Amino acid sequence: MVLKGKGGCSYLSAVVAGAALTDFGYGVAVLFIGNFAGIEKRKESKMRHGFAKRKLNISIAHKRALFANMVVSLVTVEQIKTTLPKAKELRPIAEKMITLAKRGDLHAKRQAIAFLHDEEAVKKMFDVLAPRFAKRAGGYTRIVKAGFRYGDAAPMAVIEWVERDVNAKKSPKYVTAVDGEKAVNMDADVVAKTAKKAVAKAEADKEA
Repeated sequence: MVLKGKGGCSYLSAVVAGAALTDFGYGVAVLFIGNFAGIEKRKESKMRHGFAKRKLNISIAHKRALFANMVVSLVTVEQIKTTLPKAKELRPIAEKMITLAKRGDLHAKRQAIAFLHDEEAVKKMFDVLAPRFAKRAGGYTRIVKAGFRYGDAAPMAVIEWVERDVNAKKSPKYVTAVDGEKAVNMDADVVAKTAKKAVAKAEADKEA
């Protein structure tokens, strides 16, 4: 008898169990099977060694996409606000991207594009940020704690480049839309589409 699958026993344990069944009876055979299955299950289980980073309660693919988008935002506007754990996880990733940009060769550029999937952000990293940090040997980002989020009391933080351009948020790609008393940086295309919908809705209301 050979038992296979998760929680089962191997050929060796099956042979021992068969011998036990022949010599001692059914109860001892079941005991042998249970012992060998438990030993093999313990061998298969892996301890959580080398997993020092935060899980953030998301999958690996989701985490990769999340931090790629956050690096693109950080490169584009040079300062973003997020939760403190995400900011601490983002810091080494963003700084590795700057290290690639400082290397400056074609392979480094391909590696950056493969991770970020945004050629404009990669171009800015290689053409603007890399020369800016040419004399700095590391520590390209700064994390400043920013209180707690209303609702779930999550610790918030602002992460930015240490020599950031304060006018980066005023670039043509981003415009400032006033929402009540709060200024929000939005993509210019989104603002244009929203304004177009508002005008169309106002005209429809007038005709009605």
